[in-house]
Amino acid sequence: MYTQGLWCTKQDKLGAFLFAQFVCDEAEIHSIGVHPQKQNKGLGNQLLSAFLNTMKQKNINKCLLEVKKNNIAAINFYKKNLFVNISERKSYYQAPDGNPIDAFIMKRLLNK
Repeated sequence: MYTQGLWCTKQDKLGAFLFAQFVCDEAEIHSIGVHPQKQNKGLGNQLLSAFLNTMKQKNINKCLLEVKKNNIAAINFYKKNLFVNISERKSYYQAPDGNPIDAFIMKRLLNK
């Protein structure tokens, strides 16, 4: 199992990050984020694209991730980047008030 971390900085300020793991032919994104002042400027797309291209070069065939079911902006971001919903995890996350939040499992095929 290998860990991959990517980040974008400008003048020593973090603009975006992505952390993932990969093993055999499968990658899983654990966390991706873009600074609020840098959102909607293509930085997240560039970072995700760079990561997926690196995974393709390593002959990774698919990329998985979990996303909160109520995080519409993230779901739309992943769909725009060709991820599809393949399953659901009940009560995978917990809201600040303690209530459970379901998650979607999303997948993108690579090298196809």
